[in-house]
Amino acid sequence: MMGREVDFILDSLYSTYTLFYLYLLQMAFSAVAAQLVAVIFNGTVYPLLILMLVASVLSLVCFRLGVGTGKSV
Repeated sequence: MMGREVDFILDSLYSTYTLFYLYLLQMAFSAVAAQLVAVIFNGTVYPLLILMLVASVLSLVCFRLGVGTGKSV
C-alpha cells in the first residue's frame, strides 16, 4: 500500500519539475525571439508579438510531447 503512495508522490514531484523546466524553456524561447526582433526589425512591435506567439505555441508543443508519455497510476 505504501509503495503505491510513494510512487504517486514521486510522479507528482516529477510532473512539477517537468512543468518548471518547460516554463524555463518557454522563457528561453521568448528571450531568443525578443533578441531576434531587436536585431532584425529594430524593435518594431508587431514582429515581436508574432514571434512571442510562435514561441508560446512551440513551448506548448514541447509541453504536449513531454506530458504525453506519462504513466497511469
